[in-house]
Amino acid sequence: MSARLGLAIMATVYALAVWLTGGDVPDTPVVYSSSSDVTSLPQPVESFITAPATVAATAHRGAQVQVAATSPAPTTTVPTWTPGDCDSFRPVLAHLGATAQAVTFFVDQGILRRESGCGRDLLNEATLDTGPCQINPAHNRPGWFDGVEYGEGGWLYARHQLTAGINPAAPAWLEACITLWNACGSGPWTPPYSCRRP
Repeated sequence: MSARLGLAIMATVYALAVWLTGGDVPDTPVVYSSSSDVTSLPQPVESFITAPATVAATAHRGAQVQVAATSPAPTTTVPTWTPGDCDSFRPVLAHLGATAQAVTFFVDQGILRRESGCGRDLLNEATLDTGPCQINPAHNRPGWFDGVEYGEGGWLYARHQLTAGINPAAPAWLEACITLWNACGSGPWTPPYSCRRP
């Protein structure tokens, strides 16, 4: 940030703070010529600096604020997957915090294809296995998981507020797949199942 821009911001904030607190506002616009002029600004005022602006302060308890430049908040595009397109799961898994090893497991080793046709069939109505990796209702039961004992609803509800068979398209099901892999990725995902950390 340039010194000139910094001074303009501080002048804006100072004039607004004076106006909001009912203090005297100068008859002329607030202008600072150097950084040494603003060293006496109250500390709480400095914490309100949010955007560059030019302020013409007036004597009649008010201020006209003209925004000279603003920066829009950065937007984050959340990736989505397409049913049947296994590769579309890669950016989604990465966005959710999956490691490269987990992405390889789910996409390249065919777990998502085998379990749900890569999102084509998110609910097995016979077993209530649910979500892209078809998490079994057994994970809603009380018991131990990843070194923690869970009560009613099991780890699946405690960690992700999910119940097997309910809302199978919810994004949290893919997050639960990652949680399950982080705890049990080295156990076989075919009978007889076991749970070992990757």
